[in-house]
Amino acid sequence: MNCIRCCETCRHHLGGGDCRINLEAECGKGYFEAWEPREEDKDE
Repeated sequence: MNCIRCCETCRHHLGGGDCRINLEAECGKGYFEAWEPREEDKDE
């Protein structure tokens, strides 16, 4: 599955269905309103 706005691509995602800001149920079952892009490590 290729998702842009989903838990796995969110900066708050801790893995295993856990969320850093405790919005697993609210955000994951809705429209990912708390979603923020994950910042990848950059070597620049």
